[in-house]
Amino acid sequence: MVYLMVEQQFAKYPWCQRTIRGIFEEVRKRRIHVQEVSELPGGAEERSCVLLVGASEEWINQTARGAGSLGLHPIVLSNRETNSSGLSVSSVKMDIHSSMELAVDYLRTLGRERLALFGVNPSASSDLWRARRFGELTGREGDVFFLGSSVNEIFDQFYEKIHRYDGVICASDYAAVSLGAGSGKRTMLSRRSLMLSVMGICSCPDCSGRPLRPFPTTMRALEKRRWPSAP
Repeated sequence: MVYLMVEQQFAKYPWCQRTIRGIFEEVRKRRIHVQEVSELPGGAEERSCVLLVGASEEWINQTARGAGSLGLHPIVLSNRETNSSGLSVSSVKMDIHSSMELAVDYLRTLGRERLALFGVNPSASSDLWRARRFGELTGREGDVFFLGSSVNEIFDQFYEKIHRYDGVICASDYAAVSLGAGSGKRTMLSRRSLMLSVMGICSCPDCSGRPLRPFPTTMRALEKRRWPSAP
């Protein structure tokens, strides 16, 4: 039996929703039964596991420890690296640091060195990690544009400094769409040769995407163990 338990404070975050959606899409194809629970189940069948989707180290470790005591094998799915030393867990985690390195290196191979990071959500911890890594890689901490009270506000801030840049990394699909919408209204931006890379799952033809796709990786974690198929 496979159980799914989500850390509720992150349940509505986009990365969490994508992860959950991906789990159910993939298990449906493989005829694996997954039961979503709000509490760890007792009396689980032999070789049962629980997928733990969350981001806070305290919740992950506490829940993984509780799962182990009930005979459940915990598999952690998170948007961050967590310290689970001493616990018997499997884990699948988004490598935000390396994904930012890939985006920066990709633009540099195209000769773009004057980079900006656009659309960072100050309330999203994963976006803040991206911004920090961007600053470490480029030395351009001042070229990070944070979402404020409106999309127009951040676009206006970026537009005022656009002459500084020949490449921009969007922190999310939402940021990329916002930038694209704004560029259509500004002749100067639409005429510039500005290379765009997106940290998300964007299908915009003008974007050079670096997709973060947790779905296949999620299933690799499940496939480490052979779970019975659903009837």
